[in-house]
Amino acid sequence: MAELLDEYEKHNKYLPENFIIFRDGIGEGQFEYAQNEIDQIRRAVRRRVTNGGKLLFIVTQKRHQTRFVMSKPMGSADRPIYNVPSGTIVDHTITDPNYCMFYINSHFSPLGTSRPLKYVVLHNDYERRQMTMDNIQKICFYLCHNCTRYRGGPIAMPIPVNIQ
Repeated sequence: MAELLDEYEKHNKYLPENFIIFRDGIGEGQFEYAQNEIDQIRRAVRRRVTNGGKLLFIVTQKRHQTRFVMSKPMGSADRPIYNVPSGTIVDHTITDPNYCMFYINSHFSPLGTSRPLKYVVLHNDYERRQMTMDNIQKICFYLCHNCTRYRGGPIAMPIPVNIQ
């Protein structure tokens, strides 16, 4: 992280004060390992940023068995659509109460059952009035609309996660 901060400062002549980090590839059993990453990032940011910086660390998960469908189909009678609409957010009832988590079905899937992305907020330095869960959900959803390779609407995951 220190090297990334050095490069950022070299190109922009200042350091950011806010950091939103998306992490993919972590299962629920590995959240304690992610805490080690979070601690290392926080130490690097505190060393370099004068006011300490604020960190938001979000884990995205694609491999889960949760699916959402409409109880009443949309569309015509000859081609009913049971998939939930793009932008559907589920953040209560079926979520794990031990974590700050939510699901977003950001894309439209015309064939098959769409698979929402699961988001788990493992670290949030912001006060609730500065960054509410609604704000975090909006950021995640809006970042699914910035794909320059695909112009047909939002994609399933935020662009920072999808960069290869």
